[in-house]
Amino acid sequence: MRIGLLEDVFGGVVLAILLQMAPIERSERMMDAVLALAGTEISFDHHTVTLWPRAEDVAALDPGLLRTKAKLGYRAERLVGAAQYLASHPVSLRGLAKIPEEEAMKVLTAIPGIGKYSAAIIFGQSTPPIDAWSVVIMSELYDRRTPAHTRQEIGRVQEELAKRWGKWSWLAFAYILNDIDNLSKEYPLSRVK
Repeated sequence: MRIGLLEDVFGGVVLAILLQMAPIERSERMMDAVLALAGTEISFDHHTVTLWPRAEDVAALDPGLLRTKAKLGYRAERLVGAAQYLASHPVSLRGLAKIPEEEAMKVLTAIPGIGKYSAAIIFGQSTPPIDAWSVVIMSELYDRRTPAHTRQEIGRVQEELAKRWGKWSWLAFAYILNDIDNLSKEYPLSRVK
């Protein structure tokens, strides 16, 4: 079996919105709650898995339900707004892959609740999604220092990643995040416990 480019962007939109301004543990709890509330269950070979909900299904939800049942806070309105937009303005990853990355990012940032950082999570190719947390991680890994003003250094870190890895910077960034537990054993990373 060959895994190809998935078509739907809404799963990435859910992920991007639920990662906004939350520690990873909280984001994971919110994701689990959204999946339990609106996810799509499928069964095969005596296994059941839950897929991200469809935009059309979330578009019909009351944000108050997501706020209270899934504990999304302000993200509830953003998620429902993004779902309503995508239900009436479908966007596919396959379609985004056919246009220049800069243009694809403009398409994604037109979705309510999705900024440049979130667009990079959904469809980053050469642009990694750098936030204040990842500025600290990258600075501690590569500069051996903890920056005092993390938000002001986002652009610098993005430029450094682009210089170091070019078009592969998003993949390198993802590799680092997926190996963060091992890296924290070798490097003193203040934001990893």
